[in-house]
Amino acid sequence: METKTLDKIADLTQINHHTEARVLLAKQFEYLFKELTIFEAIKKIHDTEGSLPFSIASYRDEITKRALEKIEKLEGKEVSRAIYNCL
Repeated sequence: METKTLDKIADLTQINHHTEARVLLAKQFEYLFKELTIFEAIKKIHDTEGSLPFSIASYRDEITKRALEKIEKLEGKEVSRAIYNCL
């Protein structure tokens, strides 16, 4: 993953755009298509509600964990850790 993309994910997280950061993350890896679909749906809910309900934020965290586990398995622990540190 390019440093520029990691920086963008970190920037989105810094300004509390956590779901958008995860959408960008999932777009970087074709094998995260299912997680991308879920993150995009969560973003729609957030946009519609004006905030993210706690239960959905918890679900987003579960999906993030699953995505990071896939990344670690396929790309290595170093890549997964670098991404985790940006989130």
